[in-house]
Amino acid sequence: MSPNMLYTLDRKLGATMLTIAFGHAVDLVSMVVGELQEVVATTATRRRQVPLGRTGQVVPMTAEDQIAISGTVEGGAILSVHHRGGAASGAGFSLIIDGTEGRLEITAAEFPHIGPVTVRGTRGGGRPTKLTLPSGYDAHPGLAGTAIHTLVHAYAAIRDDLVHGTAVAPDFTHAVKRHRLLDAIVRSAATGQRKALHP
Repeated sequence: MSPNMLYTLDRKLGATMLTIAFGHAVDLVSMVVGELQEVVATTATRRRQVPLGRTGQVVPMTAEDQIAISGTVEGGAILSVHHRGGAASGAGFSLIIDGTEGRLEITAAEFPHIGPVTVRGTRGGGRPTKLTLPSGYDAHPGLAGTAIHTLVHAYAAIRDDLVHGTAVAPDFTHAVKRHRLLDAIVRSAATGQRKALHP
């Protein structure tokens, strides 16, 4: 953990893996597969001490570093998510959508809102193959693979909403909906009960 991120280790401060990294990831997933109608969650803090940079100092951590949820989304599909901190290897992000007509696999080496994603798909049986973006989908292809690629698209969507009166970019109402989900996850993990989410 870098010293400037020390505050994210304290659950009481509220800026944790659950509220930031997981919040962004579950937001993306929800926007793709639909909103959870109810959720059951298990969370844990498996690493209670974390090395601070290269100082050799070890600092306490109370924030969750394991988050597992499941529930039903609109339309009845089941969503299962496991977000973990401090993984030594493996994909940074992986979303698999199995449908009646095929399969989609979305992967990224890091968080999908920070770096590029790869989409593979198949109809029916067979191995998924890499899918290419439709022409004109990426308004800033010269920035692909950079840390600001997604951010530029987000700012452009906000600008366009303000100029054209559209509602493409997530707004305050969207943020409230996402934080209600995060609150339900915390309550479910604390009580062991399934929590309904109301619009």
